[in-house]
Amino acid sequence: MNPLRKNDVLAANLLFATLAISLGEQVFWWVLRDAYFHRDYSPNSWPW
Repeated sequence: MNPLRKNDVLAANLLFATLAISLGEQVFWWVLRDAYFHRDYSPNSWPW
């Protein structure tokens, strides 16, 4: 395999892994916020 082709494949895999991790993190925080914080986060429940 051509070394330049190998580096291109490696770079593409790293970009894909970064995208997948970022997307997974966003989904994790969305689920966490929805599961634990949505009840007390409503402006109608604020004391003032």
